[in-house]
Amino acid sequence: MNRLIGTIGLFLLVSVCWWWTQQTDEGLANHVFNFEKHDVTGFLVEYPDRESLKVLEKDGEWIVSKTGHTASMTMVNRVRHQIHNLSVRAHVTEHSSDLTLYGLGPKSTTVTIYTRQGEETFEVGAPNPTGVSYYIRPLTGPLQGMVVTVAKAAVDYYAAPRSEFRSPHFCRFDLDSVSQIDVVPVDGISWALKRKSDSADEQWYASNAKDGSFPASKDVAHRILGRFLALKSIEYVGRVDPRWSELEPGRVNVTLTFMDGSTTEIRIGDNKEGQSLFWIQSGSESAVARNGVLDDLKYDESSVRDPMILSEILPEKIINMSIVGDGVFDGRARMHDGVWDRKGNSVLNIDDMELIDKIRSLRAFYQQNESVEIERGHLHISGVDFDCYLTVGELRTHTEINDDQPIETQQYRRAYLRTSSGQVLQFRIEEIWIQQIQRLLNDGP
Repeated sequence: MNRLIGTIGLFLLVSVCWWWTQQTDEGLANHVFNFEKHDVTGFLVEYPDRESLKVLEKDGEWIVSKTGHTASMTMVNRVRHQIHNLSVRAHVTEHSSDLTLYGLGPKSTTVTIYTRQGEETFEVGAPNPTGVSYYIRPLTGPLQGMVVTVAKAAVDYYAAPRSEFRSPHFCRFDLDSVSQIDVVPVDGISWALKRKSDSADEQWYASNAKDGSFPASKDVAHRILGRFLALKSIEYVGRVDPRWSELEPGRVNVTLTFMDGSTTEIRIGDNKEGQSLFWIQSGSESAVARNGVLDDLKYDESSVRDPMILSEILPEKIINMSIVGDGVFDGRARMHDGVWDRKGNSVLNIDDMELIDKIRSLRAFYQQNESVEIERGHLHISGVDFDCYLTVGELRTHTEINDDQPIETQQYRRAYLRTSSGQVLQFRIEEIWIQQIQRLLNDGP
């Protein structure tokens, strides 16, 4: 009895081992390769009729070898995702004297995948008669030398043009390192944006031959730089392409200067249905891309100027200051040696600090021909090193009213500001700012 039980147990053990072996062999046979996606460090594609392509990961960035161009992460992720656990659709043959029947052999495309553990190589052949699968021949791995079919999407992209493996973002730089933007159009006003290096806050200045130098909106600088960083190539164009001549002399030239003194030149060609050729530095090719940035490169003093107009005029630390208002600005306040004097009382309270902050927060909305027809109020702000006179007109309401916003933000007054330098600026200001200034002027003791 014990002998019978032992025999049955031995039979079951052998059966389980055989089943496990069969399952393991079957698992290997149904996968060309089996490695983790994150272990891929590069790939090499060798074509029978054109230059080979090599893409490698270097310091966390994927680079197209020889050119140094940033690789397309879409293509990189496609390689990693499709190949790391590549399934077999059908085993065609283990031996074939004529591999050309499957588009394989010496004239096929050979792909080598570099991983942290080593290399995996295979040949890519032709599509099968149904067109939904491709023939491949692994040169490494468990199916080495066999002809098998795999999903079309797993290998068809290797036949794509070389430019498809390059990142569509061809204009790359560190936004925070840009110190100057020079814009030189073929026809129009040349102008520049320069970042003030010794300012605690990010401050830009615009300059041109017509208006001189004045504080510029950092949003304008950020928008221009952001537009360049967002450029995506629709197509890369080499010098041999006749369209290259469209860059001579180009519609506008832009030069970016960086903190370390280095520069990048960007030349933009003619506008063709919302697209232009972009040429970066002295590269041998240009890229076709949407040219929305052209609108931002047009000089318009009212759109370039910094809207926070009083923050530039008022110094960071104020010791002596006088504020006198009339009309809609009814009231006055005075600071002497750092102490506020309200109606003969020397005080320093939160409302007075809020008053200065609120004055600095004035946002000017520049419009063309915004002169004040009827004056309704004045605000005179002066100190040791600054003096400005703000005049506002009648209360107006925007023609397009947004019911989701309070009425104060929909109402405005035309205004102009005269400074001690004699400069006069015209703009609109929101009624809510005037009401807040009036409240703070009247809230003193």
